[in-house]
Amino acid sequence: IREVLRYANQQEAGHRVRVQGVLLHQQPGKALYIRDESGCLSIAVDHIVPVNTSDLLTISGYILPGEIAPVMNHPLVKRLSSSSSPEARLLPDGYASAGNFHGDLVRVRAKLVDNWHSWDGQRYLLQHLSGAGTTFEALLEKIPDHAGTAEIRNGSELELTGIYQLRSKQGQPYRFLLLLRTPEDVRILKNAPWWLFGIFIVAIAT
Repeated sequence: IREVLRYANQQEAGHRVRVQGVLLHQQPGKALYIRDESGCLSIAVDHIVPVNTSDLLTISGYILPGEIAPVMNHPLVKRLSSSSSPEARLLPDGYASAGNFHGDLVRVRAKLVDNWHSWDGQRYLLQHLSGAGTTFEALLEKIPDHAGTAEIRNGSELELTGIYQLRSKQGQPYRFLLLLRTPEDVRILKNAPWWLFGIFIVAIAT
């Protein structure tokens, strides 16, 4: 993957290239996220591709510059085999705004500031548990076969797993978005007591 990404800024960008990697996540009708030993790549799609997470894929397409990182367009996708489940990489707070994690499957421990139902799914506002306390968002998109999400109290400590999406600085209040794959990507480490709700929100606001 790292080798073909160089085409994004060269004249050869108009040529079809091929990559091979393990599927980290499919965002239905939007994108596939794959990883090999050298890096990660987002592949733009406009339909649901009949593949599953952890499948080994070979994909050919056109590499074009993206807002944060190069993206493959007009892909031809072929499933080669099943692979072992991809392991999520720990995201240290010091690397919370690092572009080298963009499109990768990561896990992070954070405190829940707020959560709400939005038009595109369940959204979470979180604060990294490290001293730096980076604030970020997580999104579990609306998918028909997903079970309902469990009620989580604000102030609870969580471990979340998802696709890391670095945001551009223009008009974005938070450094990155964590794209969750299933409700199981949110694991409660420590539940907040009921009386902590208001206190925690006020502390974040100030």
